[in-house]
Amino acid sequence: MANTWTEVSIPLADFWAADMTFMAKNDIKGVFFAQAAGSTMENEYTLYLDEFSFHKTATGIDTPFAKNQLKVYFANGEIRFAEYSGHVQIYDLIGRKVAEGEVFNKAFKVNLDGGVYIINTPEGSTKLSIQ
Repeated sequence: MANTWTEVSIPLADFWAADMTFMAKNDIKGVFFAQAAGSTMENEYTLYLDEFSFHKTATGIDTPFAKNQLKVYFANGEIRFAEYSGHVQIYDLIGRKVAEGEVFNKAFKVNLDGGVYIINTPEGSTKLSIQ
């Protein structure tokens, strides 16, 4: 119908349910539409898209959580880890590596100024705020 507007909401979960390879995707790089190959100029249409919105809320019954979420806190010149021993890298918010080494007895000795840091391990990453 000419000069009419139809609102359609298409949850991305519909695509994930149809093709499990979409489950591994973290970014949306483009949205495109195609018309049948047999179309002619007489039956081509213009499609206008607006008001894209993305919601972070889960639409399923189960909400996925990281199994071993990295838990850390800073005290007395150490980053303390709840359940981790191994290699660690510390980055500031502009991406500079400020420290690197091994966590021993759930602690990593490091001299850090107040600020926000990213703690990176092979098991995951987390944010650390130091006052």
